[in-house]
Amino acid sequence: WTNLAIIYDDTPTGMCIYEQADGDPAVYIGTVRGPYVVDFAAGKAYKLQIRFSDAHADNGRGIASWNGDLIFGKGGNARRYTVLGRDAQVTDMGPNKEDGLPGRLMGRVVALETSMEHFLLAAIDAGDQKSTILKWTSSAWHPLVEADTANEPIRCLAFSTLTSVPRLYFGQGNSIWHIPLYDITSNPVQ
Repeated sequence: WTNLAIIYDDTPTGMCIYEQADGDPAVYIGTVRGPYVVDFAAGKAYKLQIRFSDAHADNGRGIASWNGDLIFGKGGNARRYTVLGRDAQVTDMGPNKEDGLPGRLMGRVVALETSMEHFLLAAIDAGDQKSTILKWTSSAWHPLVEADTANEPIRCLAFSTLTSVPRLYFGQGNSIWHIPLYDITSNPVQ
C-alpha cells in the first residue's frame, strides 16, 4: 500500500473523482470539516476554501460528481461546488433552505446517488424519526422513499440498470430494499 497524503486535523468521510478546472481528474475527499483535493505530484491533500463550523461525523459523506459539479453533504443540506474557469462557487442546494422540509423529513444528508442524469438522490438519516430518500430535480427536493419504521436509518443507496426494470437499492436499518426507478424526465402537466 502506498500512503498518498495525510490529513492531520480532519477525518475523511468520503472520496470521489472530480474534474478540475484544467480538465484533469483529481481525487476529492470529504471530511468532517470540509473537502480536500489530492495533489499526486506533491503527495499532499489541500483544503478547498470551504470550512465547516462543526466536525460532525456525517459531514462530507456522499461526496460525488454530478452533472459537472462536486456535491457533498453538510448537516441537513447538500452543497454544490462549481468551478468556472479560475473561479469556484459553493451553493446550498437544500433541502433545508427557503421553507425547508416538514419536520418528519428532517435529518442529515449521509449519502448521495449521482449516477443518474436527471435525478440526484440523497439519503437522509433522521435519527430516531423516519429516515427518507429525497430526489432533486434541478429545482426542488421531493420525497421518494420514507422509511416504514422510525429509528431505522437509511444511510446507503445505489441505482442499477442490471435488471429489466431499473432499481434503486437502499439500506434501511439492517435490511436491503429496492424500488423501481427510471432515470427519465417527466412532465406532470401532460
